[in-house]
Amino acid sequence: PTVFDGARMENALLAARPFVPLRVRIVRASGLRNADAFWLGESDPYCKCEIVGKAYTRVCTAVCSNCTEPVWNFDFVLDEFQEGDTIKFTVCDQDVGKDDDTLGVASITEDFASVFAQTVPLERTGGAEGASLTLEIARVEGSAAPPSGSDSGCGAVVSTIAAEVADDGPPRPASHAWIAEGASPLPTSPRPRAPGV
Repeated sequence: PTVFDGARMENALLAARPFVPLRVRIVRASGLRNADAFWLGESDPYCKCEIVGKAYTRVCTAVCSNCTEPVWNFDFVLDEFQEGDTIKFTVCDQDVGKDDDTLGVASITEDFASVFAQTVPLERTGGAEGASLTLEIARVEGSAAPPSGSDSGCGAVVSTIAAEVADDGPPRPASHAWIAEGASPLPTSPRPRAPGV
């Protein structure tokens, strides 16, 4: 008799979900704790991003030295995102000679059908109340990632979301358009190849 393997069927359905490339910008963090001893200055934060369960998608920002209010404006494409995935952001303090400290974690599960531009609270902050991470995420329109580039250093802005300004309010995101004249292609998360390919 045929035995129904529910777990295998679920895995097959999950694997069959279409890939939806996402354009991600890690803008900044705020209210981070100082994880360094006072004679070493302040924390040296950077942010890691990955799709939960897909460690090969991990991307990291540059490190901001001696800073608890880092601005990265770091842009990249997650081309392995599938609807239902969770994207995890981990802010860490870079250390020498020991494991890096965790300054905060945020996990987001969305379909990103519209532009996601929000400041989200961080968890596991080590006591830093109100610590937060500002993100901008949108689906990449078309089959190719839009041209842009990641930051060349802490706080360097090299691309932005195009915005339309309403007559009666502040700018609002517009149609996922990303502009960066003459910029180089974004870093992307590699899709693993099948053995022998």
